[in-house]
Amino acid sequence: MKASARDVVTPAVVGLFLFIAVSGVALFFHLQSNLFHSAHEWLGLAFAGFGLWHALRYWKNILGYWSKPASKLVMAGAVTLSLLVAGLTMTPGQGGSPRMVLKAMEQSTLSSAAAAMGKTPTEAIALLKSKGIAAEEEQLVVEIAQAAHQPAAAILISLANPSGR
Repeated sequence: MKASARDVVTPAVVGLFLFIAVSGVALFFHLQSNLFHSAHEWLGLAFAGFGLWHALRYWKNILGYWSKPASKLVMAGAVTLSLLVAGLTMTPGQGGSPRMVLKAMEQSTLSSAAAAMGKTPTEAIALLKSKGIAAEEEQLVVEIAQAAHQPAAAILISLANPSGR
């Protein structure tokens, strides 16, 4: 029986994803970092290679996503969030972490946090209103949270995951 590229690549990508996810969480929480660090980096490169193969193989399908407004909005949000994380955590001479990013987002205006989540300020306000939380565009996320008697992280989670799941 002959195996197709898909029969090989898909299980490899799933396995790499699982390892990278587990090792990434371990690295984030500084659990057994010495065991995971190098493997996480090298297998991350392999994962990127498979991702590149996938992009080249399905390029026409990928281009089709760009014709959909929702896909453009999600990509803009992902790029914005990636740049925000990179800018806050890749400062030379200083350690950074996703916690720094969350703290910065908590201190940002709702309109800035909404943009990082791929939403317009109007969408963010409507989303929070549907959860019984009053907010204004230029209000700080931390102020919205205080008024709603919730942690600021809960407000950010609401913006990132509107369904609440």
